[in-house]
Amino acid sequence: MEPADKVFTKSFVDAKFSAKRDRDPLIPQLMDKVRAGDEMIYGLFINFFNTFCAAGGIEAVLDIICPSRLAAKAGNDIVAKGGYKLPLDAVAIFVAPFKAVKSIALPEVVKPLVDCGKETFLNRIQSIDAKDIKDINKEQIAGSLSAMRDLLRLQFSDEEAAKVVETHEMLLSLKFIQSPFLEKRLQGVGDIRKMIERVEPLSTVQRYITQTQKGAGSWFTAEYLAKWIISNRILDAIFNENVHPELVKRATFVLGFLARRELVSAEIIELLWRSQLEKHEDIVRAVYDAFREILGFLAPEVSFIFSVTAP
Repeated sequence: MEPADKVFTKSFVDAKFSAKRDRDPLIPQLMDKVRAGDEMIYGLFINFFNTFCAAGGIEAVLDIICPSRLAAKAGNDIVAKGGYKLPLDAVAIFVAPFKAVKSIALPEVVKPLVDCGKETFLNRIQSIDAKDIKDINKEQIAGSLSAMRDLLRLQFSDEEAAKVVETHEMLLSLKFIQSPFLEKRLQGVGDIRKMIERVEPLSTVQRYITQTQKGAGSWFTAEYLAKWIISNRILDAIFNENVHPELVKRATFVLGFLARRELVSAEIIELLWRSQLEKHEDIVRAVYDAFREILGFLAPEVSFIFSVTAP
């Protein structure tokens, strides 16, 4: 336990919360009552957090979410060798409450929590295998990513936090598309479509959502996303021996995104063509429909060939 006189928060004068309240005002008739109670409410909050830290609360959380600390204390070979996998939603449960302490906690108090949470969470995503993907649901992922973004904001700017989370969100989408489960593959393609809509809004509504999206950063551009799709061979993972008509239909949006940037290469065209050879009629028609969507962006001779051979 920490010494009783050790302080873990800023002084009451330095810990102001009015900025958030100005951004999210309550209904006018309640504002005066809320402001009148500020000193009592935030005084209790600061006192509670100091007491929690003094009692070893932060250290206890670190012991749970950091396998390296657990291995050092318990001498557990399974943990030390990376066999211990904390569920994604468990990480979120343990770090989510701390997003509220940014305005009061001293930087040196939350830094170990942010560093450890970031390392554990990102390593956990990178180590996800096919078995993990089968058991992961979309709500679990969304909640975990949101909790990690909030935790990173305790130490990093909004854009820095967004970049860390979004790059690993892209990695998750790639893992889903490469999985053997059709439902997850469809979800992965759907997630990439959402990314495309963020960088290339096609309607007034989408444009508004993109502009107001929480944590959206200038680093995430259409050019970056297009290069990522190509370098990670997203289309190879869709138009392979396990190609499915519904996958092809959803991937058409991705093809159009690349075609508008003149990034549909001869290699991609051959990939699409081979994917429908000796396949069921539903797959053949889906692939031809995909070609029709991008014909206007292809070389004239290629467009002609597909226009005369289409079923």
